[in-house]
Amino acid sequence: MSLVRCATVLVLATLVASQRERPDREKQKEFSECLLSGGTRESCRTILADSQGETGERPSPQPQDEVLERLEAERGAPAALAEQLKNCDYGEEGDTDAEKREAFKECKDKALESLERLRGDDVKPEELERELEKAAEESARGIVKRCLDAASTDSDKEACFNSEEAKTEMAAISGRDPSEFKADDMREAMREGAASDLVEEVSNCQKNAQDENSRKECLRPSDEMKKQIADSRGKASGDVKDSEVREFLEDGAEEDMWSIMKSCGEDREACLESAKEMLGTATGQGKSDITDDQLARRLSNAMKDELAESMAACTRAATDDIARQLCRDILTDQVLSTADNRTKHSKGDKNQALKEAGKAAATDVVKDCQGTREECLTRLMEKAAESMGRRPEDLTEVEVERLNEEGSKEAAKESIKSCTSAKKDNAQATCGDALAVYAAGRGKGDLDASEQRRVKQELAEDLEKDDIALCLKSESREEYNACMENLKETSDVQDELFSGLDEKVKEAKKKRAKDDASVDAVGEIFRSCMEEAESDAEKEECKKEIKERSEIAGLTEDEDDVILKYKRNVVAASARACDASKRSECVHQAKEELVKLGLKRRAFGVVKKLADLKEAAEAFAECQEESTVDGVDDTCIEEAKSTLEELSGSTEIWSDEIQAKVQALGEALTEGREILIRKLRQVLVEAISSAATCSDAFLDRIIDRVMGVARNFTVPGSDRPRDITDKRCRVTFGKARYFCKVSTEDMDDDETQQLSDDISEDLTTAEITIERLRRLGERRLSETITETYADQEVEETSSTSSTSTAESTTESTTESTESTTEATTTTTTTTESTMPDEQTTSGGTEHPTGANAAAGSCLSAAVALASILML
Repeated sequence: MSLVRCATVLVLATLVASQRERPDREKQKEFSECLLSGGTRESCRTILADSQGETGERPSPQPQDEVLERLEAERGAPAALAEQLKNCDYGEEGDTDAEKREAFKECKDKALESLERLRGDDVKPEELERELEKAAEESARGIVKRCLDAASTDSDKEACFNSEEAKTEMAAISGRDPSEFKADDMREAMREGAASDLVEEVSNCQKNAQDENSRKECLRPSDEMKKQIADSRGKASGDVKDSEVREFLEDGAEEDMWSIMKSCGEDREACLESAKEMLGTATGQGKSDITDDQLARRLSNAMKDELAESMAACTRAATDDIARQLCRDILTDQVLSTADNRTKHSKGDKNQALKEAGKAAATDVVKDCQGTREECLTRLMEKAAESMGRRPEDLTEVEVERLNEEGSKEAAKESIKSCTSAKKDNAQATCGDALAVYAAGRGKGDLDASEQRRVKQELAEDLEKDDIALCLKSESREEYNACMENLKETSDVQDELFSGLDEKVKEAKKKRAKDDASVDAVGEIFRSCMEEAESDAEKEECKKEIKERSEIAGLTEDEDDVILKYKRNVVAASARACDASKRSECVHQAKEELVKLGLKRRAFGVVKKLADLKEAAEAFAECQEESTVDGVDDTCIEEAKSTLEELSGSTEIWSDEIQAKVQALGEALTEGREILIRKLRQVLVEAISSAATCSDAFLDRIIDRVMGVARNFTVPGSDRPRDITDKRCRVTFGKARYFCKVSTEDMDDDETQQLSDDISEDLTTAEITIERLRRLGERRLSETITETYADQEVEETSSTSSTSTAESTTESTTESTESTTEATTTTTTTTESTMPDEQTTSGGTEHPTGANAAAGSCLSAAVALASILML
């Protein structure tokens, strides 16, 4: 029996191999050349008929046939256009640069006319730039492929991607300088070409398949398929996993699906049916098994890639800001209309599409760049900026790092999705390591256990966010739910990501991913809208939209809390993305971004604190979920502590109180409880100083100013001033930061905001200066306030926790008020003297006023007086 089965498999494999023919690129090129030169579809159609072995007169094509004909024309267009441009007259030897540019412009004009004949529709100059580059890439692919076929060593293969012949060919066709083309451009062109070839081969195989078994066999990764991928990447076939074959197939199918929709005529339904069939080719699904929402998600993926490449080509050709703006307006409108069949799109829609294009460009760099981390980040900055219609120098450091982070996660998501898909067909399918893909993209070395857990959770959230972002276009909650149900295969991918964990833990992690993804998806709509809003009325429309989208997404919180959580996430992502040496600057740049979204500058301190504590709680939760220890694992406490110290910039922020809060929030996360924002009856004040160490005298001066402002908000029925508690200092990101809290127990929200405004303005404008000596005999240094934050403090707590806020509020407002009416001092351990008789806090150490204050009250008063006299 085993011999019979073996023989059957061999026969089937032989049959499939014979069916899996190489695509007839030459016939596609001839068909496109015929159309480019002005031939009618009826006359040019015979070329395709000959390639398919048909003879005699063909019947009138059905709508589906016309769709596939247009796809064949799009497939052959790059090679045909390249041939036309190579034969174009670029001027005579000795012509000036201006004369050569004019000659090339004439060639471009002819190419534009040819494309319009091929498509039977207008082609805008902004579109043409990408078509020229596709033609250049198609021509260069042949050169690089011949080089790779002849290469015998890794160094020889690497040299092929730097082929001067290929660069010269691309330059001649696109009109760019050869020096502009990099090795990763060649890798990207080879990768996309291999994906296109593979999906066409599988499509041909399936058309010739005799039954369902042989049709499925067409999808099975073969040695030939792996060789094609390996050749395109310059590596050995044995290094190509089954999941990579599936990833290439699905990438190629998405590109063809986009070509179908882009070239679609009036019968959009026929085009959508053909696009589903194309997707089924790569996934093994029947056309009827593919929902409209699944198709829309694939088209959304393809749209991002198309916009990234079209924008990059158009931006490179743009000579000024006006031309760049035309690229943004025309191309975003075009791709969005192709994807959703709508004729009008908001400025926010276009802005969000451009952000996605930038992420798609970053993903390409992650996949194709083989240089050092610095080289790849520079390349990413260039390509992402072009894809968004911006100049590279306009991107901030935090934007570049976030794009690298997002591109690395996108590449990792594609890896885990293709693995899940491959294993559905074959449980023994070999897969790449998604975490290794992420780590390679980030270029920071291998991930430790804590980082692996974090990245997995973030990947699960990103997978969910992709679905939510698509379904948020729904008009109702019911339509949204139906859309999400149609995309439920995301749950299978998350299961693969969390394989090995208990089912209850998996479900809690998936719920947490969905909750966070909902906030981010809605928040990004708000952000894209606010960044484009120019008037108060437009900003109000943005707030109205987030309220509507929040309801559709099922978020039960007030929209202001949703926005606050999103801002918290922006800060956390920015701090995470940057190295420790750059983290302070990245956090500062994130703050400037949030100010543009309507955040009061003075409120940033509260947002940053939320971000730090949430990340610490996440670290605790992720560790605890995989712990084998009964109860609380001390290792998880240490991971939370390390996370908080790392992101906050302070090594002495951890305390018993902080641990209790982080642990409570982390446990709520592991249990899948809803996390709510709760306002506390106090204003958190933070003043950042120019000094690198803390000073009790400087803290006293700050508290005096705060008390002065608070006196204008006296407690009703009492002459006593407001309680000012938690007076302390710690060094954060190398600078002394002074804190206190002002009780607002009896104040409403408007009064609290006014108090926050007044404190922030007073501390910002006040001339609070203290001269300090770093060491006896050295020159004096002045300490001043460089920035001030003041806002109503909030905390995150679970929906079932009824005591957290009350306890926190009571603790912060009922401490002894004696210190608010006396000179305020901070008792600390001195590690570095400033003035000879001045007490200082050690860098990074935080100590509240209180226990030992009385013991040193005389000395402290003398110190304070001496400091004032020196001003």
